[in-house]
Amino acid sequence: MFQTTLNNDEHKIETLRRFRDEVLAKTPVGREYIRLYYQWSPAIVQELEEDEELKEEVKALLEELLPLIEKMLQ
Repeated sequence: MFQTTLNNDEHKIETLRRFRDEVLAKTPVGREYIRLYYQWSPAIVQELEEDEELKEEVKALLEELLPLIEKMLQ
């Protein structure tokens, strides 16, 4: 899902993968978020492909969150 939203920016995608693996996967709540992400991501991707405005909003949100996520990974 994030590849298309982040224009296939490998650094940003890798940061989100590290956040998943190094932060979320270490707690029960985080693992539940991961499970929900994989359950719902196909439907979300479809919506993003059909709604360019929503895609841009999600992209802006991710761009805003990425610096915070990067700090958590340091």
